[in-house]
Amino acid sequence: MTCRNSQRLPRCKENVATHLALTRQELIKASEKLKKTEEVLTTEVKTTTERYESTLKEIDSPTRRLTKTQEVESTKVLLAKAESKLSQGLAYVESATQIRVNELEKPKLRSELNTQLEKIFTTADWNTKIAWQVTCTKENQVAPVWIRMPDYANLKRQSEQWCSPPFYTYSGGYRMCLCICAAGDDGGIGTHMSAYACVMKGAYDDSVPWPLQGNLEVVILNQNNNTDHFGKTIHYTGDNTTDTGNRVVNGELGKARGYPLFISNKDLKGRHCIKHNSVCFQVIILYSHN
Repeated sequence: MTCRNSQRLPRCKENVATHLALTRQELIKASEKLKKTEEVLTTEVKTTTERYESTLKEIDSPTRRLTKTQEVESTKVLLAKAESKLSQGLAYVESATQIRVNELEKPKLRSELNTQLEKIFTTADWNTKIAWQVTCTKENQVAPVWIRMPDYANLKRQSEQWCSPPFYTYSGGYRMCLCICAAGDDGGIGTHMSAYACVMKGAYDDSVPWPLQGNLEVVILNQNNNTDHFGKTIHYTGDNTTDTGNRVVNGELGKARGYPLFISNKDLKGRHCIKHNSVCFQVIILYSHN
């Protein structure tokens, strides 16, 4: 028995070694197959990811283009509406202005126009890009009269007197105008601008009391800002001995009353009263009548 067992032992050892070698080969094969499978899976995952990202880009790009296109179209619609409103507004202003120009001699319409101009000037630019606001705080003060004198340089060079369009001191009141000597008058020649007010023949001369009594404040406007305006007051005392406040009988225009030395050329420039070759005035009326 002992001999037979001793002969089988080496043979068993050989079988174990062979079995382990075969097992090792199978493990190596399985490992290589697993590695290849892992590589294939990795490649497929990468490819799938790239396709997914590419698809997202293809979807996202048209969406962004669509959003931008919608924004542009929306902006165009808003601009078209704004242009339409602006055109309508300009047409209305032109129509209303023409009507008022044709009827300026009627004092009620003139007063309405002054009120409208005052509102416009407080919110928008005028030819000279002025924006100012006037608050009426004085007793018996009516709406200010707004006056623009164009072509200042030529008027000064030619030493010509310029008269404003006529205005009424109040509805059913006195008809007047502003007269300006850009090159100066009397003692102000060459050094000052002269400013006068003149009574004119009006539609209500039979019903208003004579002589004229009250005050006109003539203000020359700073065209750069709403401060540092300059003005002087022309007084009408109701004295019968002065013909400047009496009713105009002969002709259209009465005698002037005002200031030969209204404002010096230095102050005129320093206060920015000249812009785009124009000078702007405001006549504030403080009237007194029975």
